[in-house]
Amino acid sequence: MKKTTRFMLLNVLLVTIGMAVTAVFFLGQMRSDAKTRLIAAQESHLRTLWDLLQAKGKDFRIVDGQMLVGKHVLNGDYEVPDKIKILFGGTATIFMGDMRISTNVQKEDGTRAVGTKLEGPAYDALFRKGKPYRGEATILGIPYFTAYDPIMDPSGKTIGALYVGIKKSDFFATYDATRLKAIVVVLLLMSFFAFLAILILRQERLASEAVERSEQKYRTLFSKMLNGFSLQEMLFDEKGAAHDYRFLEINPAFENLTGLSAKNCIGKTLREVFPEVDEDWIAIYESVSRQGRSFRFERFSPEVGKHFEIVAFSPEQSKFATIFSDITDRKVAEEKLQDQLHLLQAIIDAIPNPVFYKDLSGRYLGCNLAFAEHVGKDKSEILGKTVFDIHLQELASTYHRMDAALVMSPGQQTYESSIQYPDGSLRDVIFYKATFRNHSDKLHGIVGVIVDITERKLAEENLKKNEEKYRKLSFEFKALLEAIPDAVILYSPDLHIRWANRNAGLAIGRELDQILDKQCYAMWHNVDSPCLVCPVQRSLLTRKYESEELSFSDGTIKDIHAAPVIGEDGEVIGVVGITRDITNHRKLENQLNHLQKMDAIGQMAGGIAHDFNNILTAIIGYGHLLQLKMECDSPLRKYADNIMFASERAADLTKNLLAFSRKQAYHPQTAELNTIIRKIDPLLSRLIREDIALRWEIHSFDLPVMADVVQIEQVLINLVTNARDAVQNGGTILIKTLPVHLENEFIEAFGFGTPGDYATFSISDTGMGMDEKTRERIFEPFFTTKQKGKGTGLGLAIVYGIIKQHNGYITVESEPGSGTTLTVYLPLIKEESATIEHDQQHDSFPGSEVVLLAEDEEELRNLFRSVLEENGYTVLEAADGEEAIDMFRNNINAIQLLILDVIMPRRNAREVYDAVRQDNPGMKFLFVSGHGQETIHESGIQGENVTILTKPASPPRFLQAVREVLDS
Repeated sequence: MKKTTRFMLLNVLLVTIGMAVTAVFFLGQMRSDAKTRLIAAQESHLRTLWDLLQAKGKDFRIVDGQMLVGKHVLNGDYEVPDKIKILFGGTATIFMGDMRISTNVQKEDGTRAVGTKLEGPAYDALFRKGKPYRGEATILGIPYFTAYDPIMDPSGKTIGALYVGIKKSDFFATYDATRLKAIVVVLLLMSFFAFLAILILRQERLASEAVERSEQKYRTLFSKMLNGFSLQEMLFDEKGAAHDYRFLEINPAFENLTGLSAKNCIGKTLREVFPEVDEDWIAIYESVSRQGRSFRFERFSPEVGKHFEIVAFSPEQSKFATIFSDITDRKVAEEKLQDQLHLLQAIIDAIPNPVFYKDLSGRYLGCNLAFAEHVGKDKSEILGKTVFDIHLQELASTYHRMDAALVMSPGQQTYESSIQYPDGSLRDVIFYKATFRNHSDKLHGIVGVIVDITERKLAEENLKKNEEKYRKLSFEFKALLEAIPDAVILYSPDLHIRWANRNAGLAIGRELDQILDKQCYAMWHNVDSPCLVCPVQRSLLTRKYESEELSFSDGTIKDIHAAPVIGEDGEVIGVVGITRDITNHRKLENQLNHLQKMDAIGQMAGGIAHDFNNILTAIIGYGHLLQLKMECDSPLRKYADNIMFASERAADLTKNLLAFSRKQAYHPQTAELNTIIRKIDPLLSRLIREDIALRWEIHSFDLPVMADVVQIEQVLINLVTNARDAVQNGGTILIKTLPVHLENEFIEAFGFGTPGDYATFSISDTGMGMDEKTRERIFEPFFTTKQKGKGTGLGLAIVYGIIKQHNGYITVESEPGSGTTLTVYLPLIKEESATIEHDQQHDSFPGSEVVLLAEDEEELRNLFRSVLEENGYTVLEAADGEEAIDMFRNNINAIQLLILDVIMPRRNAREVYDAVRQDNPGMKFLFVSGHGQETIHESGIQGENVTILTKPASPPRFLQAVREVLDS
């Protein structure tokens, strides 16, 4: 084997070994460089963590178990660790002592590792030596590359630590992947060199000769050039398109700059030297070789990993030469500068306030996104422009003038102005400006920050308005409290009166300045200790709304409500109490209960009277018929007379019950009260005893009222009779009339009444009087203070019912031993008094007409039929309303009168009346009822201008009513 061949083979072997050694060295160096970069990155991460924390405050301290930086609480605040994770992807932790209080490190269950403790060499370095720690550590069982700095309080004591780290597995993942690729590439290259060894040997002689000629020709030039030089021949395919080029010559600088040797390049094509070459190299040099023009450019060569500045020219057709220099360091510096500029711009863009910077001539050099949004333009539309290009003329002049002043006096500048927003509105702002200098410390321009204070100024104006509004509301609220009729008091927790309205002083009976800051129990009850039952004291204890109704020593009853006043700390700072005098209210309630009880009894009495009326009608009717059938000298006549006498008494009793229940027949007419009393004077005089003096005080003016004269006479008789029985061993009864006008005071005192003009008559006696319990019951039916057998107890109950039926009122004034006065109030009217005429009755009212009688009570139906038939009438009977309608329609032409009970089963009198009038509008009706006036009114009959006969009625009265209707 030739020496050259052996030398080439040796070279191939050495290259192979060199590649293997280089790979090992490269991997080791890559690991070392990666670890160096890792340490530098961790230091940068740690500095960033310090900067983020110191932006919140300067001094670290522990207060009440919490770590503070300035006023910011770090316990449980994950903002800073999470921001480190977002920025760098690493872990970060804040320790208070050796315990994690804020971290983005997660446990196996996905929760943050807060509360776990620091151990190992890092703990010893930080807390025992007070020094930072850099190295590897195991955190929650996972290896990390770590960096720790101690946190010291203002006194220099270590109170915690800051930590940043990267998982060891993450670091080695990148290294392992690169190592595997490097080994594969080395093996492939070794195989490639072995495969090409024969080819290399074959081309060795040609390459050697070309190298020798090239070295001899250009040795001097090449050896002196600092720039790389190469001469290449462009290779074209069959279609004339450039597809590769071959290296013809290269100088030593080329080898130094590219790391390629002449032997490995000269005579070879680009694709042979770099199989994965970028096609752009061929395209660039094709235009140079074809057109013969020079071309200067900068380009990064991924094949050698460097940046080059290249000048290419064509010395002859299809050939080109390159002269280039390594500008990698410059490019790296420029890229770092650009990275810093991008980071700075990102930070500025993150600022929510508009930020701008401009040169000394006033042209904008840059701004953040907030400024572009505020002026409504893109950044490209702002750069290079002046304030006059993007702002209103007036505003631009102000900005320019202030910029010029700042340039004349470099430093800082603050002033208020306005800025126009994209929507055309003007906003109030504050400009914060300052000058800045370049790397040569020469004044270079102005930087500014805009703070929108429109909302703040609006808030300040609103605050002023609200202060005035609340001041006015305070006066109005105070006036409102003063206007409240109740006593309103603010009590302190120790039961002192802190504030009270005017009515509170009136309720206590003292001036306001005499009760303020005094104990409430001393003012209200004149005692030295708090009350046992006090809603104010209960509200302080329960912290809830409380109320109580209390009786005072002066006889008044007060309703007290108390509500706690809770302060901002949740403690009771006082109680608001409202006290209302409900003495009159309770009296009115008692009177209302009494009236309701009386009405209930009246309802019962009315029902009883109705049943009695039906029974008495039959007894009186048949008794009258029995009298007519008997001879006057018959020995049985006296029994019949006694039956009639008892029946009349029973009828009077039912009338009294109806009067009490206000359901008896009521026939009001205009009458003059004084005339009624004068007319009944002889009767009243006969009712009293000789030892009693009856006196009169009749008012001089007429007192016209709407009244049933007979019922008013009954009232007078009952009242005078009661007065007579109350006067013993001589005395006086006074009857007095008087017009009065009722006001609200009367209603508040008695609990009833309507304001207006009234005629009154009162019956006063000098008898024994009554106590309060007796006064409360005197209008109850069957209640009497007389001896057994001396009274029924219905007298005043009847009076009460009659007066209520007249829309009047009755009051009682009496004290034991001081006599009694009962006063009746009847509404005054303007009409003149009317006289009363009574029809004369006869015993016989015969007739021959056909009468339809409808009555559901069989006894009464038989009685009325017998009475009518004995007096010549023809009677058709019906037991209910439905039967009455059928009977009428079957005898429509014969019947001349319908006698109807008002309340009947199936169809009542009103329904029968309406049905009959549809068939015969001229038909005549007589209605009979044992119910009271109210029930008749509810039936709807009374409003039809018809005749109504009330039970009990004697046969002559019944026949008279029949005859009057037929003859009408």
